[in-house]
Amino acid sequence: MKLSFYKVIFFFLFFSICQANENIRFVDLNYIVNNSKIGKSLNEIIENKNNKIKKDLDDLKKSLDDKKNKIVSQKNIIKKEEFQKLVNNYEKDVVDFKNLRKTKT
Repeated sequence: MKLSFYKVIFFFLFFSICQANENIRFVDLNYIVNNSKIGKSLNEIIENKNNKIKKDLDDLKKSLDDKKNKIVSQKNIIKKEEFQKLVNNYEKDVVDFKNLRKTKT
């Protein structure tokens, strides 16, 4: 009885090992995302948002450059305290811009 029980266990272990040779399949998710309708629409949405963020940051950078040029041109015209106040405000705006750029990109 014991011997037949061991034979049955050995048979099932050997049989399960033989069944372990199944084929493994891979799915290329990049291909699916790039070629499906939903994936294409999501990529388009992401690209549009990215372009909008870049445009907003470029506009903000341009306004900061204009502000800097305006401050530099007023350097000899305005009082020293007012000039320093404008410079401090500009520096604060630059720091805010850098933080915004870090969070957006």
